[in-house]
Amino acid sequence: MPLLKISLFFAIIGTALLLFLSTTLEPRLTRIKDIEMKDLDLIVKIHGEVNSIRTPGNITILNIRDNTDEIDVVVYEKINITQNMNVEVIGKVSEYNYNVQIEADKIKRL
Repeated sequence: MPLLKISLFFAIIGTALLLFLSTTLEPRLTRIKDIEMKDLDLIVKIHGEVNSIRTPGNITILNIRDNTDEIDVVVYEKINITQNMNVEVIGKVSEYNYNVQIEADKIKRL
């Protein structure tokens, strides 16, 4: 019986720790030129300047550039970002028309 209680205790603590870490850890900064097709579905973080903004339909597409390259970032919610603003983007690498892009989870002004 004590072994069962100890096992249950560590299972609960372990689950709580994993939940906490999954919500607080962020991916490390990635250079845009290093994002490739092999990275599809990977969560990445980039810093860059908003080069252009397009709004086809209900989405916003930001073209973000850093000192290595540029990439489109797809945003599915309303944002208050303007051209030439420096931003941090965290999101999932995806593909559209044979080009990599990022589907934004978080966007923050720098």
